[in-house]
Amino acid sequence: AETIFTAGNCTQNPQKITATLESESGQVVAPATIEIAVDEAQAFQLVAALPDPMSIAPSFLSEEGRETVSSVSFTLKDQTGEPLKRKDVTFTIDRPDTAEFVEQGSGNIVNSVSVSTGDAGIATAQVRAKNNVDHAEFRVIATFATSGEDLKTYSKPIVINSLLPYQPKFSLSAENFAPDTWGVNGVQSNLTLYVADINGNRIRGNTYVNFQTDEGSINPDCVVTDGRCTVTWESLKTSKPRATVTASTHGRISETEVGTIESSVRILMSTNDNVTTEIARKGNVDVDGTEYCATASVKLPLPDQSKTYAPPVGTTFTFNVITGELAEGAQGSKTIASSGSLVDASEVEACTKVIPAIEVIEETTGEVTATYEKFTIEIGVIVTTPGGDGESGDDLAPIDTWDNKTP
Repeated sequence: AETIFTAGNCTQNPQKITATLESESGQVVAPATIEIAVDEAQAFQLVAALPDPMSIAPSFLSEEGRETVSSVSFTLKDQTGEPLKRKDVTFTIDRPDTAEFVEQGSGNIVNSVSVSTGDAGIATAQVRAKNNVDHAEFRVIATFATSGEDLKTYSKPIVINSLLPYQPKFSLSAENFAPDTWGVNGVQSNLTLYVADINGNRIRGNTYVNFQTDEGSINPDCVVTDGRCTVTWESLKTSKPRATVTASTHGRISETEVGTIESSVRILMSTNDNVTTEIARKGNVDVDGTEYCATASVKLPLPDQSKTYAPPVGTTFTFNVITGELAEGAQGSKTIASSGSLVDASEVEACTKVIPAIEVIEETTGEVTATYEKFTIEIGVIVTTPGGDGESGDDLAPIDTWDNKTP
C-alpha cells in the first residue's frame, strides 16, 4: 500500500506519520512510524501595496476625512507565491525628518518598527507626518532579514501637503488626439494634467499623480509642478479604435469630501491608410463666391467595416481650382489640427469659396443680338495624410455652369 504526503501548515518539524494495519476484528496490528523533516518555506519577495492615502495633511492641519496618517502594507511571499505568515518585517522611512511611526505598546515615537505578517502574509503599519512638516514627500522601506541578502522594497511616495487638488480643477488633455497609430508601435502623444486647489491656486510640487491606459503604454506617474505635469503616451500593438488614459490622485472631491479624484482623456487610433475623399458644392451657386466642402475619412481593419473615422492630425486638404479662382480670403489648403472632437468623428471637413470664370456670350436672333455671361466653376481636392504616405488623388466636384441669360 502507498499514499502521498503533503506538508501542511503544521508547526511541528519533523512531522510524524503513522501507518496501521487492522485485523478483521478491528485490532491494530503491525503499526509503522516514520518522521519526515519538512524544509521551511523561504521568503522570496516583498510586494508593496499602494499607501492609503498617498497624500496626507501636515500634523497641524489634520481633520476628519483629511488626516495626517497613512496606512502602508507589504506582502511577504515564498518561491511559489504563497504568503508567509508570522514573519517579522521591519519598516523604516527613507527621509526620517519627514515622518514617524508610533511603536505599539510603548507609544514611543520611532523611525522604524517591526511588524509580524498575518495569515495573508501582509504586514501593515501606520505612518504619520512629523510636527511642522509640510510640502514634503517620503517612502516607507520594508525589509525582511534572511540568511543571505535581505529582501527590501519601497512603497510608492507619500506626500505631505496642506493643499489638495480639487476635482473640478483637475483636467487631463492630449497634445495629439488622433495620431497615426494603427499597426504602428512607438508613436507618441504628450498628455498634460492641469491641477489647482479649491481656491484656483496652482498645486506646486509634492503631489504625485498615477496614470493608466487601456491601449498603448503610459508613464506610471508624475509630480505636479506649478499646476501641471506632463507624461508621454505611446502606441503599442493597437487593437481598439480608441485609447482611454486616466489620471488619478488623492484630492478634494467636493468642498466637504476627500478621496480619489480622476480625469480621463481619449485618443483615436487613426491611420494613414485607406483615405476616402469627397468634394461637393454646399448651397447654391453664387457669382460672388460659391462654397465647396471636402470631407476625408479612413477605415480601420476592424470587423465592422461600415464605420469610418477621422484621419490623423496633420492631414492636409489642398484645393485645386481648375476653372475659376479662389474668393478673397478663402483658403487654398487646410491642415487638421488636434482636437478632442476628432476622437468620435466619422470624418473631417474643409471648405473654401470659389469665384466662377466668366465667359461673355453673344447670340444673334434675326437682327437682334443678345449678350449674356456664362459662369463656370471646376474644382478638385487632394488629401494628404502626415508623412505623405496616404494621398487621396485629385477628387473632383461636378462642374457647375450657369448663366444670366434673360429668358
